[in-house]
Order: sequence, then structure tokens, then C-alpha cells
Amino acid sequence: MSNNNNNPLREAVLEAIKKGKVHMRPRWHFVLRAWLFAVGCLLVFLTALYLTSLVIFALQQTGNWFAPDFGSRGWRHLFFVFPWVLTVLALACILVLELLVRYYTFAYRRPILLSLVLVLVIALGGGHVVARTSFHQRISSFSVRHRVPFAADYYRHFGMPRMRPIHLGTITGMASGTLTLVEPNEEEFVVSYGLETRRRPGMVLTLGDTVVVFGDQASGTVRAFEIREVPAGFNFPMSRQRMAR
Repeated sequence: MSNNNNNPLREAVLEAIKKGKVHMRPRWHFVLRAWLFAVGCLLVFLTALYLTSLVIFALQQTGNWFAPDFGSRGWRHLFFVFPWVLTVLALACILVLELLVRYYTFAYRRPILLSLVLVLVIALGGGHVVARTSFHQRISSFSVRHRVPFAADYYRHFGMPRMRPIHLGTITGMASGTLTLVEPNEEEFVVSYGLETRRRPGMVLTLGDTVVVFGDQASGTVRAFEIREVPAGFNFPMSRQRMAR
């Protein structure tokens, strides 16, 4: 049987207490630290959620969400226009959140890969839900109206170059072989199409339809290679004033 009086660890602790190296901390200290930790985790999660939803929203509003539907050319285009910076920042927040939550007893015992995948799924799912709400539309409207630095320009164009092959918009005018397309940022394009333009069999274009067009752009006119209908329920904001013109 071991003698507790000769326990080296016990002796070291008692000696530290005698020399004043160990101090009692009040309960509020631990409560405050727990609250700050929880608030920190919440802020990091909300940041990850915002960035993830912004990536999804930007892809949807520029039409690049549908790029894979156009085959290899669409995939190449998506690679070059994908918001990689926002994606890396979102992943960094998710990684930081994963490191923070592993301090809790319910997380540190789980495999790190499983825990990371769980956090990633929650962030992606939450981001998709937020992107389908009017949250970013309101932020966009506020940023543009008040000319918020960086945010106003990004929400207006989503970092897209002026010349690009994919356009998402609502048909506001029709003529023989041409469409007038108005995008979410209220830019207007004339789309030309013909028998060589690929469309779904039986597809009939009418005023007010929302479509995504893949084609070359020159002098404000887009020569369409392919036109696709946008699925019903797609989150597409359109200015009522512009539509009334």
C-alpha cells in the first residue's frame, strides 16, 4: 500500500501553495471564460455560414451555378470564375471552429475527420438555406444604396468580368431570332439564337421566363450556343421597376 504522505505530486502541490504560486480563482472567472469561448465559437460559425452562403448566392445569381450543365466548356468556365478566395476563407473558419469545439468533452473523443466532416456539412447546409432567403438580397441592396466599400462593387458584379460566356436573366423583350435579357444586377443584353442553338425539345420561350444562356459576347450581344430554362423556385431577384419599363 502506498503512503500518501510520501506522494511526490502531493508534496509538490502543497509546497506550491505554501509559496503562493497557486491562487484560487473566483467562479465568475470560469463563467466569463466559458461565455467568451461560446461567443467566439458562435462568431466563427456565423462567419463561416455567411461566407458559404455568399459563395452559393454568387454562383446562383451569376448563372455559374448552372455551368456544369453545359459540359466540359461549362466546367472550365466554372473553374476560372469560382470564388476561390471566399471558399478558402470559409474553409479556414470551419477549420478554426473544428479546433475550438474539440476543447469540449463531447468532441475531442470523436475522430477528427468525423468531427470536421460534421462541421462542414452543417456549414454547407446552413449556407444553402441562407442563400435561398432574402438575406443577401437585402445586404446587396443596402451595400449598393449606401455605397459600402468593397461590398457594393462585389454584390453588384460578384467579381465577374464584363466579358463572360454565361448569363442568367429574365426575358423582357423578344424579336425574330433575338431576346432581350435583363440580369439580376439590371444589366441588359441582347441574345441572338438560331437553329444551331441547343435547347430542350419542345422548349417555348415567352416574356417573363428566366433562362440561363451560354454563348460568346461581343458589343453587348450574346450569340447563344445553348439556352436552358431555370428551374421553378430558383432564387432570382429582379427589379420590379426595370420589369415595368
